[in-house]
Amino acid sequence: MHSEITPASCHALALLVCATAFASCAMPARAGSANGTFVAGTFINSARPDNNNGGVSSIDIGNDFLDGSLRGLVRFNLPAALNERVSITGATLSMTTTAVPPDGTAGAATVYVERLTEEWGQGTGAGVAASGSYTAGSPCTGTGATWNKPLCSGAGWATAGGSVAGTISASASVPATSGSLVQWNAAGIASDVQAWANDVTTNHGWRLRSSTEASYDTLQAFMKGPQLATTYTCKSSFQETASGCTTCTTAAKAACVTSQGGNACIDSGPPSTEHSCSCGNAAYVIGPGGTSCVDKNECVPNHCTDFGDPAAACTDHVAPETGYSCQCSEGFVASGGTCVDYIFVDGFEALGP
Repeated sequence: MHSEITPASCHALALLVCATAFASCAMPARAGSANGTFVAGTFINSARPDNNNGGVSSIDIGNDFLDGSLRGLVRFNLPAALNERVSITGATLSMTTTAVPPDGTAGAATVYVERLTEEWGQGTGAGVAASGSYTAGSPCTGTGATWNKPLCSGAGWATAGGSVAGTISASASVPATSGSLVQWNAAGIASDVQAWANDVTTNHGWRLRSSTEASYDTLQAFMKGPQLATTYTCKSSFQETASGCTTCTTAAKAACVTSQGGNACIDSGPPSTEHSCSCGNAAYVIGPGGTSCVDKNECVPNHCTDFGDPAAACTDHVAPETGYSCQCSEGFVASGGTCVDYIFVDGFEALGP
């Protein structure tokens, strides 16, 4: 919260975002759980559309006592465990009310969480005490977000006040009582995290919007530093390991014939979604696409014909066996890996069976 409260702001409901995240109550079988890292948070004010509030200690939403609509912006970086290979099974953001205006006139609100669709910056702005408001912010410089622009030095939002997806990710009631726990764990939150896990470039975080933003003097304040908790499983094309989700599934290992010494399945890690094979065993070669080890056909080329037997037949020894056998035509004999003529010198057979 702000360190000071003006008399007018005493009509506001003040909330602090608890820096504690709660997992979904129903947790399916999972590969693991992970927390996002909070990296940016600010709020934007329609009454001060070109000011940035990034430097203040709280993220304010609702309506301030100057009749400005306030919206919060928050963003998390996802841990390495949350990537293209996982299915997000749950995601929860939790907030706790920690203060109520002393006159007790604050009312409840519904707070909506909506997925942002444009890159924005936290900025370095701060509340201006001399204005009588700690929500006025400062003229924006650098890369801070304002009501009009996601980055104050660039183009405007596609929609002023923060561009968001067409559907609300989650909503929750915020009571006007101190110490009340507020949670957002609807399927839309998990869906947003899944989209970010699949493509990190789409991760622009969320916008927080209050049902009271058009009602004079109904501000809610959220302390910076929220956490995002998730649970996840491996997608069906991957297999769970102690360190995550691997492309070297049981089927992939079978395709690489890892049961034979020298062959191996290789997982190069995200963002790759396929395995590759190393086929070091002499009986195998790498198959099409590099995702299998297949029999090395030692009859290609046919060395049984190398010494003059054009009709010599070659039989490959199928892996895991190595080598090949020659079936020679009449007048030829298998020797040294090929078919050769019987040669008699001084009455002795120089080469024979």
